[in-house]
Amino acid sequence: MIASLKKKVKTLANENDELKSINLAKEENSNEIEVDLLKNEVAYLEKENRNLKEKIEALKKTFSKFSNSSEKLENLLGMQRCVFDKAGLGYEEMNNVKLYQTFFERKERIEKEKVEKVQTKKKIVKTLCDYCGKNGHTYFTSFHKKNAMFKKNLNNSCNFCGKHGHTSSQCYHKKNAIYKKKINVLCTHCGKYGHAFSSCFYNMHFHLASIKETICIKKE
Repeated sequence: MIASLKKKVKTLANENDELKSINLAKEENSNEIEVDLLKNEVAYLEKENRNLKEKIEALKKTFSKFSNSSEKLENLLGMQRCVFDKAGLGYEEMNNVKLYQTFFERKERIEKEKVEKVQTKKKIVKTLCDYCGKNGHTYFTSFHKKNAMFKKNLNNSCNFCGKHGHTSSQCYHKKNAIYKKKINVLCTHCGKYGHAFSSCFYNMHFHLASIKETICIKKE
């Protein structure tokens, strides 16, 4: 009985050792696989990092080219002479060079001074009304004058219609009556309404023709 138990214990111990060795082998294998995966991932990230660095360097070069070209252009424009620079033979040209930048700055300063002068003139000049003697408006836009004229028109009475507020020269009824009278007038020369014999166009034309005929007869 004891011997059989010892055999079982020994077999179990051997199985346990085998299982441990198997587990260790599996763990080592899985660790190796994981390490390989991590190595591959690190290599990929390093490659991607190198590519990004190369792109950044290329962009830096292009930006430096643009900045250098803009600086060169500014220098060239600054070194060019203006059209009014008369330097030639026998002159020290570099001393007579006028930069575009200073020319434009001077022009802007002159324009600004002109605008400021105009504004100061506008502030100094004050409009004076000849009617009421107050500043800020003219004779034609005076409120006091318009008010006085309005009151005067109210007090005036029309000699034609007898109403207040206007004169006979401004009377609508008088103008309407004159217009109707002209329409009803009959011309004795042409027989048309709207004008008299003295203002008839055909009568005047007839007189001119007769005068021309008499002149021609006298010449003959």
